[in-house]
Amino acid sequence: MKKVMLLPLILLAILFTPSICGTLAAQDPDPAATPAQEQQPSAAVAAPTDENLKKGIELNTAKQYSQAETALRAAVAAQPDNPDAHFQLAVALFEQNKVADAAKELELAAPLAQGTEKQQADYYRYRGSVYAKQEKWTEAVQDLEKAVKLDPMQPYNHYYLGVAYSKTKRPDKMVEHLQMFLKLAPNAPEAPKCKALLQAVR
Repeated sequence: MKKVMLLPLILLAILFTPSICGTLAAQDPDPAATPAQEQQPSAAVAAPTDENLKKGIELNTAKQYSQAETALRAAVAAQPDNPDAHFQLAVALFEQNKVADAAKELELAAPLAQGTEKQQADYYRYRGSVYAKQEKWTEAVQDLEKAVKLDPMQPYNHYYLGVAYSKTKRPDKMVEHLQMFLKLAPNAPEAPKCKALLQAVR
């Protein structure tokens, strides 16, 4: 029992480890995106709107989130009704741990929840992860369950869902999803920590 009671604190520390934040976007890059070269933010702002969005996606994929934010803010300013631009900006903000700002952008990207399966999966993954960082565990579980159903082969859907279940007193579901994470991503940076946590509940 003492081991189980320690799990929420350990998992919370894992959830907010900076290295993990970076992996969330990197695991499911836009297939049209290519690695971005270093650019000055001013150049991104000066580009046409569609180029700003394209460049922002590329920079997100390359984990250059600060530069991505600059390009995507320009895209959003020019096309405030474009849910894709708001979603990509939310990604850039989330990966910089700007959780409150990311949550606002996700609200404006809500139409994607009715989009293609990939759009829905990506949307629920990020919104669920935002809820987790806000410690809204019930909402996190709801969104991440949807993400898993839509994209069961995305390892980090299972990872964050396992973490969320640990906070809602469902160690059985935590084990289920962390084991699936290890199956899908055995060499992920979080794998040793997951193995240790699973061993602790046996």
